[in-house]
Amino acid sequence: MRPSSALKDELVKFFQLQICVHHPKGAKTLETGAHAEDWVRWQGQLCALYDALVSEISQIGSRGKYATGSRHIAVKENLIELTADVCHQLFSQSTHVQEVTSSVCRDTQRDSPQSCKRRRIEQPLTNWEGIRSKLQPHHSDFDIIPWLQVAAALISRYPWILPVDELVPLLGLLCQLQGEQQRRGERGPYVLRCLRELALCHATGSSNASAHTAELARLWARVWALALRGVGSAQTGTLSLELLRTIVQESLEPVDREFWKVFSGAVCKPSLVGALSLAQALLKCSVPKSVHSRDVISGVLMETGGEPPTLRDSVISWLLMNEHNEETEENCRPHLIITRSSITS
Repeated sequence: MRPSSALKDELVKFFQLQICVHHPKGAKTLETGAHAEDWVRWQGQLCALYDALVSEISQIGSRGKYATGSRHIAVKENLIELTADVCHQLFSQSTHVQEVTSSVCRDTQRDSPQSCKRRRIEQPLTNWEGIRSKLQPHHSDFDIIPWLQVAAALISRYPWILPVDELVPLLGLLCQLQGEQQRRGERGPYVLRCLRELALCHATGSSNASAHTAELARLWARVWALALRGVGSAQTGTLSLELLRTIVQESLEPVDREFWKVFSGAVCKPSLVGALSLAQALLKCSVPKSVHSRDVISGVLMETGGEPPTLRDSVISWLLMNEHNEETEENCRPHLIITRSSITS
């Protein structure tokens, strides 16, 4: 009989408390403040908990696949945070400590006490390779979304845990998922959140990633282009803008003509996140005169006899865009973002 949802929540709280007690402030070793009466046994229990969490997440995905009607795919945040905390404790280890009870040893009569002790540290822990194996594009949304949540939480809570050598393969995989999410599934928002956390993580440890500069630049350029393409999507527009803002903030990709076009036309309506993304770009670089090529400007001159509006004028028009009533144009008011700006100024 499976435990109820309420019991599971209480179990998660209990395990979170155990992590806090044994690893105050995330301490990983006895020397840095971690504590356990029997350290080897506690490490074995952590590994058993990790295996149980992986199994639980897998079962949640399996139940979702065969459920009728609509079903919320994401896993509860408390379970994701617990999984991230356990991964943080185990992922730096080179071996997977596996608890072997005395009853197992007794079942195998040829085993001596020494052989039992050796079996305690026999299975390698796959670390980030294991996370990446869960994020393969061919997996269903039910299988992949929980692990996108885990990866985002792990990077957000413990950015220093991601090795430099894992940055390129993980970014490459997320970039591939980002490209495919625009054609299928509900994974898009989770991919974008994970990419945003990875952008912050990369900026934090950028000095250590110099050996991969060219490949990382290529991948971030691809992420940038895909995020610009996703701005007009109802499902991913806001998260795409947040990702673009983070990339600009951390100087991972230069602001280009396509970025300015977002704020000079009808690609998206004014919004708080859009204005924050624009403000971040304005802090980093000056506004070009136009986003149009010389050929386009020449064509406008020939057709209308006047130059097209400057980018600065187009951006101001975008910010001052009015909200019109669908039934009548007489009732219009400044967009909410202007109202918020007036209140906060």
